[in-house]
Amino acid sequence: MSLTSAPLGVRLIGAWHLLIGGLHLFFLGLLILAFFTSVIVMPPFLIGIVPVLLFSCVLIFLSVLHFWVARGLWKGKPSALLGAIFLSGMAFLGGLGYGAGGEQGAGIALGTVAFHGLILCYLLFSREVKAAFR
Repeated sequence: MSLTSAPLGVRLIGAWHLLIGGLHLFFLGLLILAFFTSVIVMPPFLIGIVPVLLFSCVLIFLSVLHFWVARGLWKGKPSALLGAIFLSGMAFLGGLGYGAGGEQGAGIALGTVAFHGLILCYLLFSREVKAAFR
């Protein structure tokens, strides 16, 4: 399957994953910039290099995962479909957990639950997705 033969919903979900992967890299750049500018102002032992490195590794992993899912969805790879289902399921559960806490910003959590719930339903139950990833 090529990008043009993939169902429109799958192409849009692939574009969504490409956007999220790019945003992860953007935030990684901001994190590195903030770290190095703060090293100039404060001694390095006050900053905590270990949390910065760990969070940087997480952002790099998530970026690569989202880019892999986007490319795989556009090429019709079933493993990428499972990756997209997993990522949307994790976002769905995260939104449920955040919204259940009654924290400020629960409306954003509700939007996350609704958006990723729609993606999950489409990927799991759509006949065109099942036909495209056979």
